[in-house]
Amino acid sequence: MLYGYNHSKELGLEPNETESAQVKQIFDWYTEHKWGTEKIARMLNLRGVPTKAGMQWAPGIIGVMIRNRAYCGEVRANGTYIQGRHQAIIDREQFDAAQAIISSRSTIPSRAQSSPHLLSGIAHCGNCGKRLSIHSINQGAKKKRYDFYRHIRDVAVSNDPCPGLSKSAALLENAVVEQIRHIALSNTMQKVLLQDVQKRNQKNITPTIKERDKLLLELASIRRFPFQW
Repeated sequence: MLYGYNHSKELGLEPNETESAQVKQIFDWYTEHKWGTEKIARMLNLRGVPTKAGMQWAPGIIGVMIRNRAYCGEVRANGTYIQGRHQAIIDREQFDAAQAIISSRSTIPSRAQSSPHLLSGIAHCGNCGKRLSIHSINQGAKKKRYDFYRHIRDVAVSNDPCPGLSKSAALLENAVVEQIRHIALSNTMQKVLLQDVQKRNQKNITPTIKERDKLLLELASIRRFPFQW
C-alpha cells in the first residue's frame, strides 16, 4: 500500500491522516527548503517516523515518493496518466515544482558523482571562484601518475586577476580532511550550536520548526562523524 493512503473499496485509495501529513512535510522540505533525499530521510528517522512497513527511511524511498503521481491525484491508464478518483495529497503545482528540482539536479556531471576524488565537482578557486577540475600526468620511467586540482587563467579576459591554480590532489584532500578532523575534535561545531541556542534563550526567542530541524541534523551529523583516523 502506498505511504500516505489507506485502501478504500470505493476509491481505491483514501488519505491516511497521519501519513498524509508526513507526505506534505516531505514535499515541503524538498520544494521549499530544497532539502535532498538523504537529509529528508535522516530527519524522518531522527523524529522516529516509520515507513509503511515500520522500517527506517532511506534516500531511495524518498526519491520514489516525490516522483509518484498518485500523490497529486493521478493514476496510470493505457500508458499515460489520468486524474484518478482518489483525493490528492499534494497539489499539482507543488508536484511539478518537485519534478523541476529533480530535473535540475540530474544535470550534475556524472564524472563528479563517480569520481574517486574527494573534492571532485565541489572544489573552487579561493581567488576567482572558478571550479577546479582534476587533471593527471604520468612522470618517470615507471609512468607514476600524479593528480592535480586546477584551473587555467581565462585568456579571453585581458584583465583577469587570477593567474590560475594547480594543487596536488592528495595534498589538498588531506588538508581538507585534517581541517574537518580539527573542527570535530575541538568541539567547535558543538560550541557554535550551543552559543546559538543560548543566544536565542537569552532573547526569549523560541526557535522555529525549521531551525529546530536544522539543529537536529547538525547534531546528528556530529554524533555520526568518524573520529577514528
